[in-house]
Amino acid sequence: MPRKTLRNSARASTFLHAVTRCCTALAFAASMLFVITPQVAKAAPSSSASCVSGAGNGGVASATLSVTQGGNGCVFIKYTISGTDYYETFNYTGADQSWTVPSGISSATFNLIGAGGGGSTYATFGDGGGGGYATGSYSVTAGQIFTIIVGQAGGGYQGTSGTVGNCLHTPLTYGGGGQGGSCQVGSYAPNSLYYSSGGGRSAIRISGATTDLATAGGGGGGGYGGTSDGGGGGGSSGITGGGGNGGGGGTQSAGGARGYSSRSNGTAGAASLGGRSDDEGGGGGGGRFGGGGGGDNAGGGGGSSYVSLLTSGSTTAGSGTTAGGVINTLASAGGVPSRPTVNNSCSQSNQNLSYSISQTSAGASAITNYEYHLATSRPATEPTSWTAFSPAQTSSSLTWDMRELGFVSGTVYKHYVRAVNAYGNSESSWNNSDPTATCSASF
Repeated sequence: MPRKTLRNSARASTFLHAVTRCCTALAFAASMLFVITPQVAKAAPSSSASCVSGAGNGGVASATLSVTQGGNGCVFIKYTISGTDYYETFNYTGADQSWTVPSGISSATFNLIGAGGGGSTYATFGDGGGGGYATGSYSVTAGQIFTIIVGQAGGGYQGTSGTVGNCLHTPLTYGGGGQGGSCQVGSYAPNSLYYSSGGGRSAIRISGATTDLATAGGGGGGGYGGTSDGGGGGGSSGITGGGGNGGGGGTQSAGGARGYSSRSNGTAGAASLGGRSDDEGGGGGGGRFGGGGGGDNAGGGGGSSYVSLLTSGSTTAGSGTTAGGVINTLASAGGVPSRPTVNNSCSQSNQNLSYSISQTSAGASAITNYEYHLATSRPATEPTSWTAFSPAQTSSSLTWDMRELGFVSGTVYKHYVRAVNAYGNSESSWNNSDPTATCSASF
């Protein structure tokens, strides 16, 4: 072969080898890019909601840090395709998650529970407030993307030094929960104990939006003192923290006020964010508007919930350390109240006869009335005819005026009831055993 041809062939071989090495390197780099690209967490459809047990409950005051941690928030979305209900559940991850609307639906029901506030790190001091509950339906289109924020619970930490002067604070929580803390004032050195952060809000946003479409408020953190409990997340307004100088609850238009301190004031709540405490108080819960930071030895306020843009929206505030609802139970109930129990306790006064009623859940909105069915013997099947109380009765003790209702004096009747809210009626107490206690009204 001529020398020039050999040189050209060698150059071509070298060029092809270089191209091959370059392409291989690019392919490897592309594959690595694909592997390490962060993926947004998504839920999978299921036949039931699967929020972690204890979601939204406030942490309990304790010297054991793990006990002081409240329950993280949770969100589930319910929709129906071809007559079958599906649930997509979002538990806490510490990062934004997303939901893409599947084909075949035009409406979805949002259910959110805010995170609980943390308990004080001293056993007899303030507990964290329970998170609020929010629900309602919203019109959606296939392919639409929503951002899901699931609040982080307060608790589990002592105060450490940070960026605010000579102070010690517990961490901010994901979802806007505020810090508990203590600051140096004169001869008073900052204390690392006795207070906790508020719980973060849980929220749903349309992808790319800067404000929440729906919000469930987080509970406030506990503070220094036996009554310094964090306030519960809202409701339309969060609950004020305990201890006399507690942070105010967030409302629909403003953050909760900071609690009073003669030594070192913290901060008020703000949009989405709970306030900070600087005087051994708890942090405010995140919310539509966050709760205020606790003042001198006081609990943080709870954040507010928000459902104004939802159809049939309703909210339930946390109470004590208890969240605004047991979210998995609310899911399976479809929003209606739990089955009531007619307790083994009755009383009679002239023509009036009363039974006490117990209820594990009001459902996704407040109970508006009870309906009853009375019979002289237990029906073989669940009754189909029910009469609503007029005027409505909603307390845990129901009273019948037997004479006015046309029943027979001195006759013993079996009483069956079912609860009613905006979503419908519950199962009836006929599905339970009849109470053994009996009463009759004489008139």
